[in-house]
Amino acid sequence: TLCIGCDLELEQIMQNIKRPIPLLIGLFCQTVYLPLLSLALAKIFQLDKATSLGLLSTGSCPGN
Repeated sequence: TLCIGCDLELEQIMQNIKRPIPLLIGLFCQTVYLPLLSLALAKIFQLDKATSLGLLSTGSCPGN
């Protein structure tokens, strides 16, 4: 991740700031969609509380 950040150029960053739609879609999916999906899966499969909590924790922080 550090190498990817070091390889970015200022022009690429400015293009992402000018057209932020893909960034906003990714942010929405990681902060809203994935936790709701993990909660829905826990309800559908009727998982126990510990497994549901683990699934929700994983869905809330997918990058880790």
